[in-house]
Amino acid sequence: MKDLVIFLLVLPLKQLLVSAQVVFDNEFKDVFSGGLPVTLDSQKEGSALNSRWCGIPGRTATRIVGGKSAAIGSWPWLAILLDQRSKAYICGGTLMTNRWVLTAAHCLRSQSPQRIKVRLKEHNITSINDGLHIDVGVSRLLIHPQYIEKTHTNDIALVQLSRRIPFSERLRPSCLPSSLQWVNTDLTGAKATVIGFGRRSFTEGELSDVIKEVEVIIFSKLSCLQAYSRFKNVLITSNTICAGHPFGGKDACRGDSGGPLLYQVSGRFFVIGVVSTGHLCGSASYPGVYTYVPNYSEWILSSIEE
Repeated sequence: MKDLVIFLLVLPLKQLLVSAQVVFDNEFKDVFSGGLPVTLDSQKEGSALNSRWCGIPGRTATRIVGGKSAAIGSWPWLAILLDQRSKAYICGGTLMTNRWVLTAAHCLRSQSPQRIKVRLKEHNITSINDGLHIDVGVSRLLIHPQYIEKTHTNDIALVQLSRRIPFSERLRPSCLPSSLQWVNTDLTGAKATVIGFGRRSFTEGELSDVIKEVEVIIFSKLSCLQAYSRFKNVLITSNTICAGHPFGGKDACRGDSGGPLLYQVSGRFFVIGVVSTGHLCGSASYPGVYTYVPNYSEWILSSIEE
């Protein structure tokens, strides 16, 4: 593996990120400077995607670099999947409407609706005093029909809740980016945020007690392809997006699977990625690999409207 490490270390930061439109003088700027890249309908209620509630963070939300603990209520769309009987943690997820949660397909392997419940409004998984979390049953699991487990291809899925959930300041959905509005958007070099209860390192056995948030940088497709070129179980395509930090230390990790990669536009957060796979955690040589959500927006929309 050392040849890959050397390859990435000798590349200048600008070349690694490869985007003159996004990176300049080692600073990072927002890709969308002309407003919100989605049409929001103020009349849409919670059952619809991109309702008036979507993507608005909690009042105390911050974008902290380095994997710090999030403030209570910062990320009101974060969901976690639990085993119905043992209450063991399975994966993360993102609330998209008042009845649907987005997650990774690999999280639902060998699962059934009867074996899973979804927890919302959770902040500290070891405390009962951080706000009233709610547990909701599951009525249906939808794994993408072209999901390939061996290569993590089309690693995306939907979970239908057994009942509709009323929104509040502590509980609301993320916005969904549409494929048409994001198709020609190069996010290379842009900042994004990963949230979840994942482990602090690849070798650490315990999950984080509280929600962690970390700011990462979107890598170019070329650098990601080169990093994973020798891995047969990781296929980098137009349906994936990679993020981390050129110097390492900032990444999703084991336990964050299924959770969101978030990008902020005009004060609202869009889920642009689902935590899928990667090699190690926080390595400069291997960015995290995410399913690129804009390419699946039509599938998500059609599935939810069925």
